[in-house]
Amino acid sequence: MICDLAPSPLESRGDIVLVLIMIKKFGMLNLMSKRKYLAAISLLIVTACGPKAPVVHHGTPFPATVALLPMSNLSVDLQGPLLLRRLMQDALIGVGFDLSDVDMVDGKLRTIGITDGGQLNSTTPQKLGELLGIEALMYGELIEFKRVNIGIYANRVVEARFWLVDANTGEKLWEGSQKKSNKKIATSSKEMKDIFIEGMASKVIENVLKSPLKEEADHVVFMITKELGRVRKDW
Repeated sequence: MICDLAPSPLESRGDIVLVLIMIKKFGMLNLMSKRKYLAAISLLIVTACGPKAPVVHHGTPFPATVALLPMSNLSVDLQGPLLLRRLMQDALIGVGFDLSDVDMVDGKLRTIGITDGGQLNSTTPQKLGELLGIEALMYGELIEFKRVNIGIYANRVVEARFWLVDANTGEKLWEGSQKKSNKKIATSSKEMKDIFIEGMASKVIENVLKSPLKEEADHVVFMITKELGRVRKDW
């Protein structure tokens, strides 16, 4: 037998794509010699028969109810945490999470003197879980939220970290972070002028719409939600 066990399907799309590209390339170049053909088949066999990535299964079900807490803020932007939390709320609800109403969460937190994400460490996940009546808590931290526009150089950056905590045990169940940056560097006086004007225009529009750095924030939230959704699916 080629493998100790019966051959299994390729474990990832990347493996499949790699083999197909290899075979296609040989065909296009008319180089399907016996040696290259055997090399492609060998790659296919090795990939199919290789060790599988370990899958971790948990003894308890994934939390059914989640509270999205106010975010702590390491940036210098006061609106960033509010924007990201709102986007995360919509994203989590959109992929089927049973999320507690954010206004209700904030109201109950105020009863114990918490009005800001930076104050959450003054209590325990267990006490918060009892107060909010949920199974898990989603903490968040805004690391960077800024735009720079000096003509010759412009940059828009959003970076955030979120983590899910079991409200009964205080155990961290998952953590994910993402950063999105859009940089532009001028190489001529015309590009310098265009970058500066474009940056000022986008700032005005985003301020009017009350959605600063929306593109970057959307990307960060999408990627984090995607990762958490995959964790929940494989739980």
